[in-house]
Amino acid sequence: MSPRRPRRARRALLLLLAATAIACTRTETDWLEAAGDADPFVRALGVTALGQARWDAPEDVVAVLLEALRDPDPEVGQRAADALMARADQALPHTLGRLAHPDLPIREALAALVGTLGDDAVAPLSAALSAPEPEGAALLVSLLAQLGEAGRPAVLEATRHADARVRRAAVDALATADGDDDEVLQRMLDLVTDEAPPVRGRAARTAVRALVGRLARTGDARAEAERLLAALGPVALREASVLLDDGPPALRPIAAAWLRAQGPGALPGALAAVHRGTTDVDMPRLGAIAVRARLFGGEAVPVLVAELAGDDPARLVAAAAACAALGREARDAIPALVARLDHASEDVRVAAATALAHAGPLDGPTEQALILAPGGDLDGRVARAVRMAIAAGTLETALEEGDTALAALRLVGFAESGEEGLEDLSLLALDDGLRARAAEALAAVRALPEDASLCAEPSEDG
Repeated sequence: MSPRRPRRARRALLLLLAATAIACTRTETDWLEAAGDADPFVRALGVTALGQARWDAPEDVVAVLLEALRDPDPEVGQRAADALMARADQALPHTLGRLAHPDLPIREALAALVGTLGDDAVAPLSAALSAPEPEGAALLVSLLAQLGEAGRPAVLEATRHADARVRRAAVDALATADGDDDEVLQRMLDLVTDEAPPVRGRAARTAVRALVGRLARTGDARAEAERLLAALGPVALREASVLLDDGPPALRPIAAAWLRAQGPGALPGALAAVHRGTTDVDMPRLGAIAVRARLFGGEAVPVLVAELAGDDPARLVAAAAACAALGREARDAIPALVARLDHASEDVRVAAATALAHAGPLDGPTEQALILAPGGDLDGRVARAVRMAIAAGTLETALEEGDTALAALRLVGFAESGEEGLEDLSLLALDDGLRARAAEALAAVRALPEDASLCAEPSEDG
C-alpha cells in the first residue's frame, strides 16, 4: 500500500472527528465561511461539517459545495462530494439549475446524487424538466432514463415537450429501448412528422429499426409491421437502407429482404440514405450504392434511366454509380449516361463516364461523346474517367472478338492515355473481373519493347 494512503485515511478521519466534535459549537454560516478559507485543511473541515447536519439554507450550501468540487486540493473536492451525497435529498433540487455547467466534476456529482436517491429522484428531475426551457435538458432526460422503469414515464412524456431539444433528448434516450415496446414504437411513429428535423429523423430511424425487427415474427405481428412500414413510405425505404450499413447484424438481412420485396422502385429511396443530398461519392459510398443496386440487379435499370433524366445532381451521381455497379446489366442505360456527359456538374460527368467504363463494349458515337465531354481532353477528374471508359470499352470489344489483351490495348486511340486508362481500371473498377482484365492488359503493354507502337493495328494472329 502506498504510504500516502494511510496518511490520507488518517487525515480524512481527523477531519470527520473534528467536524463532528465541534459542529454543535458552530453555525452553518461559520462552516460556509470555513469552506472558503485560504487554508485547504480549514476548507476541508468546513465542507465536511456541512455534511453532518441538515441545511437551513440548502441553496447557499449547494453552491459552496459545488464550487468546492473544483478545489485544487483533491481532499477538499472529495469531502465536498461526500457532503452532497450525505444530504442528497436536499442537494438534488438545487443542483438541477446547474445542469449546463461546463465542468465535468459538477455533472458527475449530479449523476451520483441521482444514483443515491434512486426512484426518489424522479419527482425533482421531472419538475425541472417541465420548465418551458429547461437548462441541461439532455442531461435531465438522460438521468431519468438511467432510473429505468421508474423514469420511463417521464421520458415518454418528455417526447411531448414544447422544446425541440427536450423532445430530441427523449427520443435519443428511448432509441435504445427494446424493439418490442409498443408504447415507445407508437411515440416514435407519432414523432415522424415532428416539426424539428433532428427529432423526426431520429424518431424515424428508431421506428423503422423496431418494425424491421418485427418482420422476423409471423402472422398478424408481421403483417402489422409490414403495414406500418408501407405507411411510412419513402421514410421507411431510407431508414431500412441505413440498416444495411449501420444496423445490428441480425437486422441487415431482414432489411435487405424487405427492400428487395418492394421492387426496383424502392431503389431511389434506398440510394437517398447513401448520397444524402451530396454529389461527393467516395469509395465507401460507392460500395454502399453497389450493395443497394445489386439487390435488384438488371430490373432496376429502367428506374435508374428515369433517375438519370432528373435534375438533382446528387440523385444523378447516385444513379450513375448504381449503373456502374451493375456493369453490363446496365447497358440499356448507356444513352441516358451519354446524355449526362455534358452536365454542368463535374461530379455528374465523372459519374457518367465511370458508369460507361463498366457498361461493356462502346460504339463509335459513344466513344466520340466521351472524348467531347467537357473536361474530357484535360488532365482533371473527367479526363481520367473518360480514359477509363474508352480503355474499358476497347478492351471489352477486343476480348469479345477473341483478341488478346495486348491487341485491345493497341486499339486504344491515344497512346499513353490508353495505358493510364488501363492502370486506373486495374485499381478502381467496381467489377472484380474488369479489374483483373485491365491488370492483365496493363502487364502486357508494360512488357512491350520501348519502340513498340501502342496505336498499331493488331495482326491477324493477334
